[in-house]
Amino acid sequence: MKKYVASLFSPTIAVVALLATPLAAQPRVQVGYCTSVRNIAAAKAAGFDYIEVGTSEIAAMPDADFEQALQNAKEVGLPVPAANTFLPAALKVTGPTIDPEQQLAYVKKALDRLSKLGVQTVVFGSGGARRVPDGFSKDEAFKQLVAFGKRAAPEARARGVTIAVEPLRKEETNIINSAAEGLALVEAVNDPNFQLMIDFYHLSSEHEDPAIVSRAKDHVRHLHMANPTGRVFPLAWEEFEYGPFFAALRQTGYNRRISVEASTKALSADAPRAIALLRAAFDAPSASGGERAVSDGARSVQTSGQAGGNLGYDDTPMQPDGKWRVHDGRRPQPPIVNPGPAPASPLPVPADAVVLIGGRDDLSGWRMGNGSPATWSMRNGIVETGKGMIYTKAEFTDFQLHVEFATPSNVIGDGQGRGNSGVYLLGKFEIQVLDSYNNPTYPDGQAAAMYGQHPPLVNASRPPGQWQTYDIVFTAPRFSSSGTLEKPAMVTVLHNGIIVQNAMTFWGPTQHKKIDPYTPDCVKGPIALQDHGNPVRYRNVWLRPIDGSTK
Repeated sequence: MKKYVASLFSPTIAVVALLATPLAAQPRVQVGYCTSVRNIAAAKAAGFDYIEVGTSEIAAMPDADFEQALQNAKEVGLPVPAANTFLPAALKVTGPTIDPEQQLAYVKKALDRLSKLGVQTVVFGSGGARRVPDGFSKDEAFKQLVAFGKRAAPEARARGVTIAVEPLRKEETNIINSAAEGLALVEAVNDPNFQLMIDFYHLSSEHEDPAIVSRAKDHVRHLHMANPTGRVFPLAWEEFEYGPFFAALRQTGYNRRISVEASTKALSADAPRAIALLRAAFDAPSASGGERAVSDGARSVQTSGQAGGNLGYDDTPMQPDGKWRVHDGRRPQPPIVNPGPAPASPLPVPADAVVLIGGRDDLSGWRMGNGSPATWSMRNGIVETGKGMIYTKAEFTDFQLHVEFATPSNVIGDGQGRGNSGVYLLGKFEIQVLDSYNNPTYPDGQAAAMYGQHPPLVNASRPPGQWQTYDIVFTAPRFSSSGTLEKPAMVTVLHNGIIVQNAMTFWGPTQHKKIDPYTPDCVKGPIALQDHGNPVRYRNVWLRPIDGSTK
């Protein structure tokens, strides 16, 4: 499901850290705001620790205007330790017409002014400046970027500044689009004053695994943050899957700065919420998850995964049978059963099956939620989760469904933030997909759970990265002519060949922290696969309608 509890904070790491070093000894991550230097007073009033200014704006100011801006910054008293937009678009650093002398002249002037403001890190995004002209060699362009870094880094060092290259999404430039590529550039430049920054908006847009944070930990000098949905201020954990990113950052011990680079229509209202959200991500290592930082509803997780803690909620409604709350972490964990080795190849497809994901790289039978063509990537018969849920164009009623999936082999995050996705029956009833191998969470949210309703009879999960199977037999709900529910939806599920749901009824359509009531539109619908921000893979998905019930 979209919301999660135990994905943001790693309790084992937190305990080790607390035993090893007093919390007060850890430098606090500062939260800043990317804005014009002219807005410094508003940024201070909003509660930010600093502002991050645009280098192009600073460099283009007449001397008198710059001196006035410098004086105003001193009077306001808010630090300016970071800058972005290092190079204007017209100053090319790739292509056949670059001018190294012109580059260096600009770099010296810009760094002189930034150092007077107190800037310590300048972000080298500058998508226009580094865009590779059509027909020009990407390999040669990369060498040009390396040469630029080697020229600019000593100038930055002389002024106490570090250049941090920013990977940008492909819509903004055509070179250094991932943190992995940025890391390769940093390593090629090989200068302590030419390092890496990571912008969550771009990382998410490019669907890059947050595990890159761990790989690049020795080089990450700065961060940008936004809610990728609209590139607005991040305000709440449930609005996006932030957990794996912050879990990776905490594991690396990141303790520098994070700047909000996002839009808002209400700075004074949104800034305190964004600041609290981001500080909580770094300041509360013993909390159970993102929502713990902003809600009293989620209880603390246990510190070792052993019985006795609460991995879920204690403020949710009671389930209809009156035994447990929705997402109750005190509920007993299902026993673990080893399902045996993973299949070496996709299992055979019955002759009468409707193939939804097969060996051909074809998603023409799928759509996004708004009806547009499915945008998830597919290669060699394997689909990887992308932005937004995808739905089959065909609709079904009663069916047998086979799904093969694999959670990421590189483990990032905990609980609901680890290998999370979902298979939605009729687009409304979820069978949870999660990495539940040595990963405790609330039982009605683990792998093969009828999410928020019934845990699996056993935990039959394979290790992360290995292919797993769901075999599902589903019967849609039935309603009278007057719209009264006569028979609820029923499902049987085999996880890796082991029965985990045996003719169980859904109490209603799936929701987070509650159960929705039945409505007559629940009788037919598509198969849907959920985007939860984790790169889960799917292959060999097929369906056999029962009684030919398809639209």
